[in-house]
Amino acid sequence: MRTQPAMTTLLVFALLACGCDRPPQPDDIEKAITAWSGTLQLVGEEFNAGHVPPCYVRQVLKGADKQLRTQRQEIEQLPQSEPKRPPLEWRLNDVTAQAAALREQTRGDAP
Repeated sequence: MRTQPAMTTLLVFALLACGCDRPPQPDDIEKAITAWSGTLQLVGEEFNAGHVPPCYVRQVLKGADKQLRTQRQEIEQLPQSEPKRPPLEWRLNDVTAQAAALREQTRGDAP
């Protein structure tokens, strides 16, 4: 279904907009990172199947880059003693690499 990637992206943005006035919480960071991983996976599958154009993928990647930078900043605000901090850093690095791989797939494709 063609509207599924758009709906997923909107859902991710809506979830990320909640709770902006409180200190970063490890569980919230984990949910955001996981949501972006799922969004990137879905958009990549839809792109590879020819269901979404490269320009859509680039728009999603732009949003992902911004939000993943935000998640990195939030992780950096966590105390060093937070036990979930290292796994969050590793997961964020994985999703950042996932975004980079998807970006490479769209290079050279027409708008």
